[in-house]
Amino acid sequence: MQQLNNHAIVSPQSVEDVEVILKSHWPEGWIPVSEFFEKFGIGRIDQNVIKSELGCVDVFKLVDVADLIWDRSNYGAADSAN
Repeated sequence: MQQLNNHAIVSPQSVEDVEVILKSHWPEGWIPVSEFFEKFGIGRIDQNVIKSELGCVDVFKLVDVADLIWDRSNYGAADSAN
């Protein structure tokens, strides 16, 4: 298994796969924003993009984050093109 910054590199096949990955970190379905950014090393510019999509809140809904990740990924782009 390949790793990047001590995290396994995975290839999700659907938005549901992304949800499963996120639920392994936040099983209750809510993601504390600061913890999310810190855990995955998300920089300030990307943080601003994410906040513009999901709102300036203290916690994100897991399904909203999964949707955003899938929609912005190469996998999601290919999925929507088909």
